[in-house]
Amino acid sequence: MLTRIRQLFDPVGAGTAPEPPSPALAAAALLVEVARADYHVDDEETRQIAGVMRDTLGLAGEELESLLELAHEHSREAVGLHPFTSVVHERFGDGEKRELFVCLWRVAFADGRIDKYEEHLLRRIADLLHVPHRDFIRTRLEVEREIAARG
Repeated sequence: MLTRIRQLFDPVGAGTAPEPPSPALAAAALLVEVARADYHVDDEETRQIAGVMRDTLGLAGEELESLLELAHEHSREAVGLHPFTSVVHERFGDGEKRELFVCLWRVAFADGRIDKYEEHLLRRIADLLHVPHRDFIRTRLEVEREIAARG
């Protein structure tokens, strides 16, 4: 952290903005943010995030572990959601945002319940990504039906 503060006052680094995260990293960081929203990252939430990254990005092994570690690091260091939501908003189409929301709900439900902090965070993300309220609700209901079908 001290390094970052020093960089603010370093004339060599003056005017250089930090590199925005890749779309995959931004999406992964949002998944991690949802898992962290209730101040306890459950093992099942971590497995759900890894599963989403494996299934949607085709990652496995060291690549998967590296991206997951990087997502956790970015999530811990981020001052807010903007670095992630701005990339997702710019680079994802409506269908991709909807898919991401299904994944976000899966992570939120991974521990068997939705915490008020998780739901609040999901609403903020939806607003920042300009996801219509109907899609916000539909994706939640879709995930709830999946969970009920698994029984």
